[in-house]
Amino acid sequence: MRKFGEMLLVGLCLFGLAALGNSAAPGQDTTSRPLDPYELLQRVATQTTNLEKRIQALENQLNQYEEIVVRLDQNLRNLATQVNQINGDVSAHFTRIETLEDRIGKLEVQNPYPFKPTVGRLVVQNYTSVLQTLRVNGKDYLIPPGETIIPWIGVRDLEAYLPYQESRKVYPPEMWRLVSGQYEFTLHIRPKQQVTVLSQ
Repeated sequence: MRKFGEMLLVGLCLFGLAALGNSAAPGQDTTSRPLDPYELLQRVATQTTNLEKRIQALENQLNQYEEIVVRLDQNLRNLATQVNQINGDVSAHFTRIETLEDRIGKLEVQNPYPFKPTVGRLVVQNYTSVLQTLRVNGKDYLIPPGETIIPWIGVRDLEAYLPYQESRKVYPPEMWRLVSGQYEFTLHIRPKQQVTVLSQ
């Protein structure tokens, strides 16, 4: 840039000196004072300095723009890396979910009861003529003669027995049956047969 300014300065000086050496044009006032070569050089130097300042300012702006572009490019690269990492994590999670769903499906086929939060109703038929106490999964129910329905019983191993008349009984989940789209378990309470002692 400095060389360009010097060349421009030299050229303008030569042009000014050549203009001074020429005769005045026709009709020109010959009594006017000729331009001083040193004044011409000073003007050229001032203009050259102003041009250099403007060019330097433009170069500074370009450098700033380049730095901004570099930062933006780096930010875009970082963002692309993060997006690729997130996509990889999401893909890995989907793979794990599919694996878990496959495992759960296989386990449900083998044994559907523990993995289904299904409830059903317990239908109790009391063939005795008195009120009976029935213990179902640790909770006591008073069962009058006839049919009694106990809802919201978990479809799993069923503990049901008369605590004051018999020992604990547990029924497997396979004894539940599907009736009209609902699980149902039927339990019968029958009167105990009297023991008859025959005399000899």
